[in-house]
Amino acid sequence: MLKTINDVTVILTNYKRPLNVIAIIKALENIALLWIVNNNPDVKIRENKSIERVINNDKNKLCIDRWRWAVEIPTKYVCILDDDVLPNLSAMKKLKSYASSYSNSIVGMIGYSDVKNSNCYSKLQRYYRVNAEVDFCTVGICMTRTENIKNIYTKYLENWEYPGRGDDIQVCFALSHLYNCKHYVVDIKIDELPEGDVGLCKNPFHEIIRWKLIKDWKESKCLRF
Repeated sequence: MLKTINDVTVILTNYKRPLNVIAIIKALENIALLWIVNNNPDVKIRENKSIERVINNDKNKLCIDRWRWAVEIPTKYVCILDDDVLPNLSAMKKLKSYASSYSNSIVGMIGYSDVKNSNCYSKLQRYYRVNAEVDFCTVGICMTRTENIKNIYTKYLENWEYPGRGDDIQVCFALSHLYNCKHYVVDIKIDELPEGDVGLCKNPFHEIIRWKLIKDWKESKCLRF
């Protein structure tokens, strides 16, 4: 089926929010190609005319798995989507426009800055659905050129050091290191879907874990900001 945006593939990561997945499939079926990385081994998702590809994992492989699959998509751009965010055509077009203009960067709706001067996660400057340059974007929804992920995969991602945390931060830092670039938050309109009782942010140590990752990168002197 010809899509409205025919050079974007959305990789949706699913864990245990089946009703959200149904809503997202319906919203995106005429907009972009859709791949689903299904981390819920108790439920199998089948490919159909609205879904280009389904990866049914036999266990929860967490969020890093979506970036591994991103290397294989056929389109120029990849959009990484969590299953509690419902984008529309306008949001997708705006993300693609920014991803084209800032061709080495991740663009999304949430980002953080002031990594260099902060000493904990809560001290970072947070940007949400505004137009701003940031040190890194977090998912929800974000987009970049597929070529960017291919270029960092072998050196930075293939032997992932932090399988359970901060996949989005690590991708941004890897691109910053490779290209000496910043990333961008975009003012887009989206609907938020119910989070339920799942998700890494439900972990009370979520920010501590993510800051440890950032601290490790800072101490490695691989960051350029």
